[in-house]
Amino acid sequence: MAIASICTLLIAYFSLVENGKMPKVDIDDVDKLYHGFAYFVLNGLWLVVLRKFKRKSGYMTFLKISILVIAFGIIIEVLQGTTTTNRSFDYYDILANSIGVILSFLCFMMIHKRSLEI
Repeated sequence: MAIASICTLLIAYFSLVENGKMPKVDIDDVDKLYHGFAYFVLNGLWLVVLRKFKRKSGYMTFLKISILVIAFGIIIEVLQGTTTTNRSFDYYDILANSIGVILSFLCFMMIHKRSLEI
């Protein structure tokens, strides 16, 4: 649980820190890949934590966690647009975050289903 919590805090921090402090990459829209990957990992960590601590968790519980991670991404984007002077709200970041969460959820459910069959 500590790793998932730290990952959540790091994503929040790096999402709200000044752009000038972040490394520059000169590839168009590569940050969307970073967003998708970060939220894929974040959601996967929380799903694994939930599965470990709640053995009888079902599909709906995992879905709720994934929806909360998507909501977290939306809140971060809103905060970027309202509380920072050098960051901006971006619908495509929300889309990339959400795609990462959905892919993570689907992968997790396939692995979880197989583990129940064994």
